[in-house]
Amino acid sequence: MEKFDDPYVQFRPPDPTPDDEICGCPADTPVKLVSLRELQGFNPLRCLDCNGEVPVDRLALTLPVLQAVSFWDSQHGAITALELASSRYEAWARQELLDPQSATNQSGLEAARLVNASHPCFFSFFDPDSDEDWKPRDHCPVCNGHLVRYRKGKYPQLLCERDRVVVGG
Repeated sequence: MEKFDDPYVQFRPPDPTPDDEICGCPADTPVKLVSLRELQGFNPLRCLDCNGEVPVDRLALTLPVLQAVSFWDSQHGAITALELASSRYEAWARQELLDPQSATNQSGLEAARLVNASHPCFFSFFDPDSDEDWKPRDHCPVCNGHLVRYRKGKYPQLLCERDRVVVGG
């Protein structure tokens, strides 16, 4: 049975990530935290260069760091799902995702800092790039400092080294 014909697909665990979507970049390549829970993803660690999934065991993170990442991912993914559902919670969820001081963004920034202590890591700040009036940011959503173009990545990205934030660019 094709997955799109399966009425129970939401109740099944996701398929393993295909090999061609796993990062094959050098081990020291920076990663970014990106919640993909709304797409039934369970690993929020993505390569900053190729955007592929970075196997968590490759980074040799401690249990407290893994728990911080997992906690943030489940929380942030739920809020992102509410924003994407375009329901009565959309405005609230969008406000939470865009506010650098919200609990979910503070948890994400802290998780990225914890990962960054052992492997270069950035927090992928919510970027409503599907909005008709979207324009790339030119300042960090956290400190309002100037963002720097990341030139090694597959996709245009802007970084704030100070706050370890990445946004689409």
